[in-house]
Amino acid sequence: MLVDEVMEDVNNKDFDDAYIKAQQIDYTYDWDDQVDEKWDRTRKHVINYIVPAEEKEYGKAIHSREK
Repeated sequence: MLVDEVMEDVNNKDFDDAYIKAQQIDYTYDWDDQVDEKWDRTRKHVINYIVPAEEKEYGKAIHSREK
């Protein structure tokens, strides 16, 4: 699963790949807004996990948190 790959990248301190993969977490069908919202929340949660890990490792992050 893509989220697992992102977490593995974070654990390996490969923040660029993790961020790129996290951006791909998206629901592509238009027929269910609840599922779309779930994927949006998941993507935001994962990105907001990556950025602090990157800040902790390097003292700053080149990637941005999502609101």
